[in-house]
Amino acid sequence: MMLVGISIPVTKSAVVNNSLNKNSGPILDIMIFTKFSLFTITFIVSNIGDATAHNVKYSGTNITGNVIYNSRTHVIIIEELEPGTGVYGWSDRFIGFGIFTANITITCDEGIATASANGIVFGPFNFIP
Repeated sequence: MMLVGISIPVTKSAVVNNSLNKNSGPILDIMIFTKFSLFTITFIVSNIGDATAHNVKYSGTNITGNVIYNSRTHVIIIEELEPGTGVYGWSDRFIGFGIFTANITITCDEGIATASANGIVFGPFNFIP
């Protein structure tokens, strides 16, 4: 059974640093999905601000807790993320037993956005309640 498209309360929005105008610019929203999955975590990065985010980069999820293996090799680079648009992403493969915390960091030329979620992993299967 897999639940897709339901956001969990750990969804975070972060205003990226914009030195030109503090009230405008790209705002990156990272939405981590609730689901039961195999090896990875799915997320969406959206630009909910009023300016384009440039060189948006995801370079791995930092997973801590009872994790035995985390490949940390997955990289997503988007040259421009227009306002009102988003992109799906997924974490690196990981295996473990017990409780874990996943920290996702997205960088762009304008700044950094982060989100985290707690979940349970049993071998390759993970669940974020």
